[in-house]
Amino acid sequence: MTQPNPRASWKRSLAIVWIGEFFSVLSSSILQMGLIWHVTLTTGSASALSFVSLAAFLPMALLGAFAGTIVDRTSIKRLMIGADLFIAAVSLTLVFGSLRGDLSVAAVAAVLFVRALGSTLHTPAFNALTPLIARPRRSASWRACCSSCSRAATSSATPSPR
Repeated sequence: MTQPNPRASWKRSLAIVWIGEFFSVLSSSILQMGLIWHVTLTTGSASALSFVSLAAFLPMALLGAFAGTIVDRTSIKRLMIGADLFIAAVSLTLVFGSLRGDLSVAAVAAVLFVRALGSTLHTPAFNALTPLIARPRRSASWRACCSSCSRAATSSATPSPR
């Protein structure tokens, strides 16, 4: 029986994650830009546009410094899936709210703010995931390379005897 190729396995996993992220980020960006354009076209007010844009970026500014710590202490897979589902649920709520009638600026700002909360955790989780999937396999050649590099570093760091 042949064993699966570990190189192909991590490459496949990485490709699946990156393709999924591409569509997730693309659709989120389109929705966010669409909401900002909606406010621009319906109100024509620069202050309303500023308010909505601030709501969209405020969570990242306030919580971005702590997001990495949260990501490090939780399961990256669960955090990414949870954040994506949270963002999708908020977006779906927006869809149902817009079916009722006109979207107010406050409703758009609230949706953008809450969606940005999910993105604030999702982005560092995704950035931490890629190196975990694509980490080099511990093969003999890898160990030899690491060993050579560590010997070179320690030999240059230690003073030579006189």
